[in-house]
This record gives sequence, structure tokens and C-alpha cells, in this order.
Amino acid sequence: MACRSITFKELGFLIDMAKKGRQLLKTGQLLRRWVEAYPENLKPKLVQENFMTNAHHWWKDIKPADFDLFWGGEIAAAKLTGHLKPERYTIYTDHLPGKLIYKFKFQKDPNGNVEFVTPFWTFRWDLAENGFVPPILIYADLLATGDARAIEAVEIIYDNYLTRLIREDR
Repeated sequence: MACRSITFKELGFLIDMAKKGRQLLKTGQLLRRWVEAYPENLKPKLVQENFMTNAHHWWKDIKPADFDLFWGGEIAAAKLTGHLKPERYTIYTDHLPGKLIYKFKFQKDPNGNVEFVTPFWTFRWDLAENGFVPPILIYADLLATGDARAIEAVEIIYDNYLTRLIREDR
């Protein structure tokens, strides 16, 4: 027996407004559910490879466009907020950047602190030109760490980039 997907409409997150189009509802609740589900359901399918590095500042002078990648998680939070020293490095890219891996002598390690993840979104967002993933992913990556070090950065990312998207209206 096939498993049927439940729609946003059935869950009460979407309303069809006829000629006016569709509108998302309960966006705060939807954000919380997505952020909880992402690291358990989608992200594991997107992880390409993990590596280990003991160099803690390798990322500081890298231009993401030079390697066709986007910063996520702790790197993005460190650069956007200045309130976190990354220990885990989440990088979104369509392919493993061999030059970067070689230059910084990353070593393959399934439990490594450098994680390469395949991008999955198809929309445009404000921070793309600066080499950052969409803010919801930065937020989700940080929360998934469960690390108390990230709390202040999580709050800043939420306040600066996500609150304008949230409407607890219906």
C-alpha cells in the first residue's frame, strides 16, 4: 500500500484564496516544524561527504564564489553575526571542491567537522551574492547542533532574517 503525502492545505498551513492566489498560514508553527524535520529527514539524504580539519581559521579568507559553494551553519553564523567561533563547518555545493579540500588538507572522516551538503532549493534569496545559504538553513543547521555556543547566533539569525517571514495570523 502506497503512503500518501499530506498537503500543506490539509495540515492547515495553506489557504486557497481563489483569484488572489494562495497564502501560507501559521508560518511560525510551519517554520518550527520544518526546522525540526530538516536535519532528520532531508539533510541526511543531501550530505555528500564529511572531512576532518584541525585548522580552525581556514574559512576566514575564502571567497565562496571561487569554489562554487555557499556557507551554512556555524560559518555563516560567524560571518553574519560575529557571535560564534565555528567548530563544525557546513558547506553547500553541487560538487566536492577538490581545490579547497587539497589546499587545506581535509581528511575524509565520516565523523569529521567539515560537512559538504548538496543544495536543494530553487529560489533566489538576498544573501546568495555573498555566498550564504538561505537564512532558514543557517538557522536549522545551528539548531540541529544542539550546542549552547550557538544560542546567541541563533537568536540573531532569527531576529535579523526570519522574523519578517513569520506571521502568526490564523
